[in-house]
Amino acid sequence: MTREVPGSKFQVPGSLLIGLILLAFGLRVWGLGAQSLWWDESLSLYRAGQSLPAILSNQIVLTDGTNSVPTVDNHPPLYFLLLAATTRLAGNSEFALRFFSLAASVLLVPLLYVV
Repeated sequence: MTREVPGSKFQVPGSLLIGLILLAFGLRVWGLGAQSLWWDESLSLYRAGQSLPAILSNQIVLTDGTNSVPTVDNHPPLYFLLLAATTRLAGNSEFALRFFSLAASVLLVPLLYVV
């Protein structure tokens, strides 16, 4: 499988694309679960662990142990719904939490190839 670049005689073999996808995967997966969670990642994990109506409501209740402050998240819930499905299948580890974003970024490599 090859792809000709418009306006030139240069062809990109399919094996190069597969190699780039594997390289992208390897670079992203290396050390994926080595670091502890950052604040935004733990908040994403919290949102993904909520019930479906709670995720769709876009409300986050922040607490310091004694006081609770309801806030509205300005991010659409699709990412949190997909992350909830991923964590329910793969667990709540740092690796599982970050793997969804890893998979999405690796899938961009063949998309760039098509474009």
